[in-house]
Order: sequence, then C-alpha cells, then structure tokens
Amino acid sequence: MALANRILAKDDGETLAQHTMHCLEVAKSVVKNLPFDEPFLASINADLQDALAVHDVGKAATGFQAALIPNSTRWGKRHEIISGSFASFQKLREEVVFAVLTHHKTITGDGVQKSKGCLNFEDLPFDSNSVWLKTAKEWEANISSFTVEWNEILDSIKSKNLDANVGLYTLNLSASWVSSLVQAKRIPY
Repeated sequence: MALANRILAKDDGETLAQHTMHCLEVAKSVVKNLPFDEPFLASINADLQDALAVHDVGKAATGFQAALIPNSTRWGKRHEIISGSFASFQKLREEVVFAVLTHHKTITGDGVQKSKGCLNFEDLPFDSNSVWLKTAKEWEANISSFTVEWNEILDSIKSKNLDANVGLYTLNLSASWVSSLVQAKRIPY
C-alpha cells in the first residue's frame, strides 16, 4: 500500500504498524530481563503486548493525521482517548484500558479541575457525549486505512485477546474500579 494511504504514527513517515512493532520489540527485550518467575512474566508480557498493540490507534483520526503535515496546526485532541475506546471495544482488561488511556497523561484527581498533565474528564467516553462523538467520527473517517494497519499489527502479535474487528466503545472502566484508584477518589462517576 502506498505511504499516502497509510496511517502515520510520527511526522517522520513511520507508519502506525511500524511504530507499534518497534514498541513491541522493545517491550520483549525489557520483559525478558525482569527478575520475576515465568508465570508472572507471562502475565506482564500478555498485558503489555495488548496495551502496546492498541496504544496509538487513535492516531488514525483525520485531525491527528493532518497535524503531521509540516507547518500544520496542532490537532488539540488526545489520541490516547480514542485508543482507550478501541481497547474497550476489543474487551481488554480494565487495567490495560487504563494503561492505554493514560500512556501520556493521567486523569484529573477530582474529575472537574483541569490540570496540566491530565486528560479533560469531559473528553473521556464514559458515555456518548458530543465531544467524544466528534472525535470518534474523525477516527472512523480513516477506518479503511486503519484496518490495513491493524491487520499488519495483528499479523505480528499473537494475542488471544485481540481480533480483526475494529470499532470504538465507551470506556470499559467500571465505576467501582475507577473509584478504587488513588488519583480518582473524587471523580463524580
């Protein structure tokens, strides 16, 4: 497929699939050197591989892709929110969804006060809010090109938790799980 039809992860021309495969390779070398027993390493590796496979799928949004063009304006939205939604669609464990969602920024401590380094709570797809729906449409506009990247990623990873179906879903984070997080104690969820 021509590069013009590919989903880019970086402004240097690296595709989403290439970037993801690089991340997966680094993770493999890190995990194999951890000082844990084999069953625990296998568990860490499975979750990490799933998280890395989906962590940047939100970069398929048209606004993110446009922002990679030299001299363009910033997108102003967060790709990891879409990636977390995709992880939820894939029915990954809550801990994996949360890791994907927060791989650049955390969520606010009170769910209300905006803070540098935190995702805006109103942007998070806990329900079908208008901000989220607009962002999701940008991702869905590139779904055919994304599907090519996703199939390439799936071909390189052996996960029993991921499949070729693509879509977005509200975050698969239960109220009890979110409220158990120290940083989220005051979120009105």
